[in-house]
Amino acid sequence: MTSMVGGGGGSIELLVPEDVLGIGAGEDLLIVDDSETNLIAYEAALEPLGQKLVLARSGTEALGKLLDRDFALVLLDLSMPGMSGIETARMVRSRPRSKGTPILFISGASPSTETMLEAFEVGALDFISKPIVPEVLRAKVSVYLRLQERTQQLLHKATLLRDAYARLERKASAERERDDATGAAVRLEKLQEATAALADSRTPEEVAAVAVRLGTLAVAASSACMWLTRDDGSLSVAGNHGVPEEYLERWRSIPATSNIAAMQVVRRRQSIWVENEEDYAREAPDAIEAARAANRVSPFAALPLVRKDRGIGVIVFSYSGPHAFTSDERKFLLALVGACEQALERARLNVAEANARHDAELASTRKDEFLAMLGHELRNPLAAMVMAVEMLRMRGATVERETSILHRQLSHLSYIVDDLLDLARITRGVIALRREPVELHHAVASAVETVQPHLLRLRHELVVRVPENLVVDADRHRLGQVISNLLSNAVKYTPAGGLIELTAEGQGDFVTIAVRDNGRGIPSALLSDLFELFVQGERAPDRRDGGLGIGLTLVRSLMHLHGGGVAAHSDGPGKGAVFTLRWPRAVTPSMTRRLPRSSKSELRAGQGFRVLVVDDNEDSAEMIGALLETMGHVVEIAHRGDSAVDVARTFAPDVALLDIGLPVLDGYEVASRIREMPNCTATVLVAVTGYGQPEDRVRSRQAGFAQHLVKPIDLEILRSVFAELRPDNVSS
Repeated sequence: MTSMVGGGGGSIELLVPEDVLGIGAGEDLLIVDDSETNLIAYEAALEPLGQKLVLARSGTEALGKLLDRDFALVLLDLSMPGMSGIETARMVRSRPRSKGTPILFISGASPSTETMLEAFEVGALDFISKPIVPEVLRAKVSVYLRLQERTQQLLHKATLLRDAYARLERKASAERERDDATGAAVRLEKLQEATAALADSRTPEEVAAVAVRLGTLAVAASSACMWLTRDDGSLSVAGNHGVPEEYLERWRSIPATSNIAAMQVVRRRQSIWVENEEDYAREAPDAIEAARAANRVSPFAALPLVRKDRGIGVIVFSYSGPHAFTSDERKFLLALVGACEQALERARLNVAEANARHDAELASTRKDEFLAMLGHELRNPLAAMVMAVEMLRMRGATVERETSILHRQLSHLSYIVDDLLDLARITRGVIALRREPVELHHAVASAVETVQPHLLRLRHELVVRVPENLVVDADRHRLGQVISNLLSNAVKYTPAGGLIELTAEGQGDFVTIAVRDNGRGIPSALLSDLFELFVQGERAPDRRDGGLGIGLTLVRSLMHLHGGGVAAHSDGPGKGAVFTLRWPRAVTPSMTRRLPRSSKSELRAGQGFRVLVVDDNEDSAEMIGALLETMGHVVEIAHRGDSAVDVARTFAPDVALLDIGLPVLDGYEVASRIREMPNCTATVLVAVTGYGQPEDRVRSRQAGFAQHLVKPIDLEILRSVFAELRPDNVSS
């Protein structure tokens, strides 16, 4: 649809904005699906939006509804009997009143590329997959409704602009020069083009690109530039057209304290029109002398971009030669600015929504990973403790080994719980420091003692170089906690037989403490987020590294509380890492082994089985093995997947209790290899793991496991597993 506006014997063809923007003409939602169940689900999901919902059960019925009224949005099932979704969409688009109505296709399966292309050709804006997630459906519909509202506002503004220019043309005198009429025609054309392009702009940069390009052409300017405000009040270039590179580099960023014309326009929210040197001196007194010296006293217009009575940017149109702004040009630029303000608001909402969605997805992913790690970390020590307690109950005599295990595992649990509690205290801001002068070498010695068992187990070499005269201002306990965490981190991520160095030196009012290792290193992509909560390096499936991903977060938080800082550096994977603390200075001077035999481990005729126990948690494996021996079984223990395969080859177990998360080979691979051994074809496989979700049980069953036991194992359940094994079901 077009209209003719003209004066002085000429005429100008104007595009009607409705044709360019293509939006739904109504306010209700039309939902089309042949399934009554689906319609009920969509109705329930969209009811909170407060829009009237109209339901149709076929394409034909939907077309009938469209004859009765207009709709804001159509949700259309892709696959329906009779008239398909694509055929229905094509009929909807063929009707002039509904050719711009947005259509969202609902697909039960992932459509082919050809189907998607065909759908977009007939006017689809998006796809939603079944089964629908009510929140996702509601969010998508809400977005399109909000976009439609903004587009309607922009459409209203465009209509006003069109009418304004129509009135200007009707009032134009018969003496208007042909070039004036040509210029007005160009501006009207660019306005319509800008209206359509701004409606499609999704980001502030896209809005700026449209405004400076079409605005420059419409008012015959030499160049144009749009700056947008940052959070700190400074201005940053969002888009430019024809601006010389040397000028652009100088003014790409304008400080909030600057007094140049562009910043003054943003502060005052008033336009500046400079046509001559007098105007320049009045509007830009701080720049007039420099402009004269450079012979750049040129006309320009600077117009503010405003949102809610606050300046959000400025757009400047400049000329290289003389120019006087006509009333027509001024009205055009003000109208263009108004359209830009609407488009920028819509772009801001789009960007904010995308960022919020990304942040929510990232937070949800980290939360899920943390919960999974927490369950696994707590179950391993609990399993060993439960078995130790059962042994105490059964023996009632020699308890030294069991109490030692309980002490060790309870300490591990206490460490985990203490970290979680410290994190909660720091997050709530209720942690209190007891600061005092602390001799650093004593604190380091205590921290080294804490990690000494792990150093010995992994055969690491630790080199400590800490002068005895260094004294720091610290909470003694927190200082030891920070150093222990960094040492534990180095031990954890350094392969066996590695080198770890701890050095310290005074630097002015601070003491620099560095922990270096020659371990796995840190990928550059991870360095920026390394100290964030729940962030960890890449973990092996067996989770032999352990940890909850909160240790480095605690280190950073405790350093900030002390007025210091921490930094991490690595040259990349396989090149080690170094963690550096800046602490305020005080103002004062074998993997496979056989369980020891006891008299109870002798086979009792018809009762004992050969049992292979495989678990990388040595305490847990030892306790399970001891319990099985007291039940009259012969037990072999392995702590790695490859070791388990070697033992099974010679031991030929009747029963194999396999942890799933094992080093080298996981439990599934171990089970597969045992099944291939001629002497283990009848071996009964039992999964013993910290993972107990339904999908974990399904996978273990598919892998050939007869049972899936979740740590900590109940003794009665373990006994019942062996009670169910009949002699004719196991190898002799």
